[in-house]
Amino acid sequence: MLGLYDLNKSSPHPMNANPIALRAHTPAITDLVDRYTQGQRFFMGETLLAADLNNMFLPYINLSYADLRRATIQGSDLRYANLCGANLSQALIIGSTLHYAKLLGADLREADLSNCDLSFADFRMGLMETQLEGANLKGADLRGAKFGPRTLQGALFDGHTRLDPEINPQQSGMIFSPS
Repeated sequence: MLGLYDLNKSSPHPMNANPIALRAHTPAITDLVDRYTQGQRFFMGETLLAADLNNMFLPYINLSYADLRRATIQGSDLRYANLCGANLSQALIIGSTLHYAKLLGADLREADLSNCDLSFADFRMGLMETQLEGANLKGADLRGAKFGPRTLQGALFDGHTRLDPEINPQQSGMIFSPS
């Protein structure tokens, strides 16, 4: 079944989710929801400033080069999303799933990705002055990403996490968690 789901209502597993009830969304979000429900996945370059995308199931969505500054994307499922070049500065993306997401060149300055599943995500060349405490970075590709101080503090990594050679995971405060 295509569509968006409110993951807050029942089991957090997408197959058990309830169809989303549109709640006080801006016209831009209502339009995005309608188009996604109809099967559209490409929303490249959309302007979604301070968007409320909380508790949504949006796998495979393409928001590359979208303006998502100050968006809230808490508890959402964006696995396999394309966020390349997106502006996610000051976004709250707490507890969301971005498994295998593409964030090449994304601007994540002052964003909070605490407790997100970012396993196997691709952050190459992104601006990462963000909060990643408790985030799962197992298998993620962080080569070439620009990190701010304490960005990696408390993030989980494994032997498949790709970092630039000058980054020492333990000195950065990362926590090794075998696969």
